Amino acid sequence: MDEPGSPLRRSVIVVMGLMLAVWVALYFFSFNEARGQADPAQFSFRGQSAKVGKKVFQAYNCMGCHTIVGNGAYFAPDLTNIVDTVGPAWLAAYLPSAGTWPTEALLGIQIERMAEEGLIEQKTLAAYYAAYPGARERIEQRGGRRANMPNLPFRPGEIDALIAFFAYTSAMDTEGWPPAVEARAGIVRQTRESLHRRAGVLSDAPQAPRNPREAPAEDAAPGQAAVAEPARANALPDGEHLAASYGCTACHSTGSNRMVGPGWGNLYGSERTLSNGSTVKVDDAYLAAAILEPDRQVPQGYVPGVMPSFAGKLKPQELDALVAYIRSLAQGDR
Repeated sequence: MDEPGSPLRRSVIVVMGLMLAVWVALYFFSFNEARGQADPAQFSFRGQSAKVGKKVFQAYNCMGCHTIVGNGAYFAPDLTNIVDTVGPAWLAAYLPSAGTWPTEALLGIQIERMAEEGLIEQKTLAAYYAAYPGARERIEQRGGRRANMPNLPFRPGEIDALIAFFAYTSAMDTEGWPPAVEARAGIVRQTRESLHRRAGVLSDAPQAPRNPREAPAEDAAPGQAAVAEPARANALPDGEHLAASYGCTACHSTGSNRMVGPGWGNLYGSERTLSNGSTVKVDDAYLAAAILEPDRQVPQGYVPGVMPSFAGKLKPQELDALVAYIRSLAQGDR
């Protein structure tokens, strides 16, 4: 048995003392401001703080599917650097109707809106894609297609708070997390084709409809000239095509079931109770106002601030086409 004062016991005491000293030093070093770690108090978006965004992230159990700063699950993409990857406009276009990937037209609306508010420097799609190549990749590969993420019942301000929180995590010094995964081109191609088969998407499937308005030359993809369609130059716009292009069907079903917004089936001609208790008949004027000023007459049971305004984004004939399409769904013309 080891006796008090023996060399073995002294050695153990010295080793334990050294370990304690190292632990104390690391403890105080972790609070060393010289590390330049991001401060969540410095991040906000439209008046919502990153701290509130963290609570929203936890309240919806986002880590049940996503990983962030090394914590969470692996069913869905890592969100640690999501703002650096896709930018705030893409997140604002996606999160309100996460069951469907946003289209380029919907992203364009968010870019214009945020540029006007001074929230981002990019004013065109081309500039935004250059700053956030991940947004372009997602639009081109998935725009308009169904996503695995459910539509969440976000309340006003919660999406802005999430964007603030993601901006904070993107600015953190994560010591190299998430790791950069490298794979051979053949493995990447094989995995992509396997995922496409499982999702029922052909590898060479046409991309989602682009913005029905002719894009300016500077918004064309690098090396691709904007091509006009002379045969359709004077054609009347197709309301169903416009609804898909602008991402309307990500929030509204063509039946009567509720998604993020009310279903369009048999909506026209019905009476709607508004959030203020009044009632209004759904006619052409009501639909046009709901598209251009969605927060003016919010239906009961829905929250304002989710649907973007399309004022100044739609041509008069496009607005008429959308209204006509919704009207046709009340007549059983699907």
